[in-house]
Amino acid sequence: MNQYTTAELTQELSKRTGVKTFQINLEEKVKITTGAMSTEVEGPVMILINRD
Repeated sequence: MNQYTTAELTQELSKRTGVKTFQINLEEKVKITTGAMSTEVEGPVMILINRD
């Protein structure tokens, strides 16, 4: 899989059933919290949730 870029892998995964995609635009902020873990990121960023 090393021959594929991260962008190519992300694009392919985002098409799959069970994958939810969130596109965070420039200067937007998002905070993800789960239990005791938390992270904050500023766009542009794409977040994928894989439920497969």
